[in-house]
Amino acid sequence: ENRLIQGLVAKRWSMLIVAMGFLLGRAVILEQFAPFAIAYFAVIYFLRKDAVYGTAVAIAAGSLLSPHGNTQLLIAQMLVFYLIQKGLSRYERSELSAVPWIVFITSFGVRLFFDMISSELSWFLVLMAGVEAVLAFVLTLIFMQAIPVFTLTKKNYQLKTEEVICLMILLASVMTGTVGWEYSGMSAEHVLSRYLILLFAIAGGATLGASVGVITGLILSLANVEAIYQISLLAFSGLLAGLLKEGKKLGVALGLLLGSSILT
Repeated sequence: ENRLIQGLVAKRWSMLIVAMGFLLGRAVILEQFAPFAIAYFAVIYFLRKDAVYGTAVAIAAGSLLSPHGNTQLLIAQMLVFYLIQKGLSRYERSELSAVPWIVFITSFGVRLFFDMISSELSWFLVLMAGVEAVLAFVLTLIFMQAIPVFTLTKKNYQLKTEEVICLMILLASVMTGTVGWEYSGMSAEHVLSRYLILLFAIAGGATLGASVGVITGLILSLANVEAIYQISLLAFSGLLAGLLKEGKKLGVALGLLLGSSILT
């Protein structure tokens, strides 16, 4: 019975990891950079091998449904990374500490190759490929801290500050995959960002509420430059929501509403 329960829990987390892969496959910042997918795939390859193929398919599917069309690039990056890792594994040189560097080389090399095929190579394109590779490198380090949080089995585990920040960045990155989804005038990323603020504010008070507001607002404004005002709005709303955490769910909701209303 315990094995059955553990199997169901593992399956649930695998489904969540694959779903996050789909959204990260859609995620783009500044309308041209897509560093999330390769960083996420690389970390999943090491930490959750059982979900790696499902994640790869989900990333490809997400990019196919993205208006920016980076599917071929992302598939090529994942394939190159996979082949490099298989080669290193054969010589027993495959280590988690080397993953960010392999992601950097893969992202830079594949992007440069695609740029050479599609247009005449220039220093500007080399610089843009370098910027995307650096972003992928940093995101790999962040995801390495954040992904294990989803598979924690201890109930009373106290998260470290850096783990909480990395978790915030991962969730905000996943949220950028929902940019463009709207229903009856309501935007998916706006609804989810407010929910995330409520969640962290009731868990950790004003400090966490304001932090998640800043991080979420920053990443969402990079995904959609027109939404740059979101940084101040979400940070202030998160601060007020956290200050009223003593009032439980109602207090936190009122704080978020007050913060949004004042700035509106």
